[in-house]
Amino acid sequence: MFDSWRSKWLAAPLALAVACAAPEEGEDELELGSTQQELIRDQTSGGTAGFLWAFPIGPLLVRSNGTFEPRLAPQVVIDQVDAQGNTIKNVATYTGSVSTFGERILRNLTQKFYVVRFKSGSANLNPALNYRVKVLPAAGQPALGFADIDVVNNALDYLRVDRNKFVPLLKGGTLAIRFRIDKNAVDKDGDGVFDWLDNCPGVKNPPVSVPADVPPVTSRPGGSCDTETSSCDPQDQPLNPLAPRQPDSDNDGVGDACDCPAGQVGTPPYCDARKAFTTLCQCDDQTLFETCTDTPGGAGEPTGCVAICNAGGHGGGISTGNSLPGDPACDPSAPCPSGYEPRQPGKACKDIDECDRDTDGCEINFICRNTSSSFACLRCAEGSQNDGNDVCTPL
Repeated sequence: MFDSWRSKWLAAPLALAVACAAPEEGEDELELGSTQQELIRDQTSGGTAGFLWAFPIGPLLVRSNGTFEPRLAPQVVIDQVDAQGNTIKNVATYTGSVSTFGERILRNLTQKFYVVRFKSGSANLNPALNYRVKVLPAAGQPALGFADIDVVNNALDYLRVDRNKFVPLLKGGTLAIRFRIDKNAVDKDGDGVFDWLDNCPGVKNPPVSVPADVPPVTSRPGGSCDTETSSCDPQDQPLNPLAPRQPDSDNDGVGDACDCPAGQVGTPPYCDARKAFTTLCQCDDQTLFETCTDTPGGAGEPTGCVAICNAGGHGGGISTGNSLPGDPACDPSAPCPSGYEPRQPGKACKDIDECDRDTDGCEINFICRNTSSSFACLRCAEGSQNDGNDVCTPL
């Protein structure tokens, strides 16, 4: 798939190695890998499933069992970092809509990857410092993966770089940053809506309609086109991001698949047509979810709870009334599903609140909202930002 890149990319440093002299006596040589602690991170190295680096950061041939997602508006961020990977300052941020150093993110529908060419000469990188490139699926979202860049002064140092840990970059050179994002990395419930836009996270709530994408370009670049340093490949096309509209009959911001019909209470599929109460009943810790029920004849006060247990773990059914340790519908020995943890040993599961624990990774102009088994980063209105307590306040 990347045969056209192989000879151009590999020949350059080898030719330079022959032409360049060895470092002069007394010249410092980089002790590669001595301070960095992280490896290049993607699906193949314990990173996000569905995110893969492509050549030259990753392999010449990207192997994926997933389905490429071409309708994103990703960001590529290059930062100067310390030895622990903490950001010191931003060097460059690339999008598909705004040009940085004359380049923007493009997508190759034929070979199924995104690409942006980082012209490091415009950034004036220092070989003595550490740099990291990371990919965000959209502005404000947590990074899907990253790769540490080792900037070197000459071709001999270039060839010495441990490519399992670093991406070599000759000072002043251009790095073609290619990566693949599959649908499972950005759409956990598989309903065709990206997780950060989904009005019903964790439950399939397919969009009303999806506009068709443009067809891929199949023509090949000409012989004078160097696809490593120039955006001359006709297959590299502009982004066409998707903003789907999901069913939300009552326009409350919660998708129909997660919202009971008007006049009912609860959460699908456990909807109750009885009267909704402002005073919630308190169920035993053995329950996972709580829903109030009415007394026969509608006396006006709740008399019990419906204990809805996890399917396949800590229960596989519904128990009416206060759920006690001996309730056969709940199995406290079963493992909790993803996004949940035991309330206490021998008790049922509870949702993990990533927002409360500050493990969400939402950026400064986003607020975190906890959802069942996950969380969502919601953008603040223009002119406001997160006050640190997940409340949007004016700047």
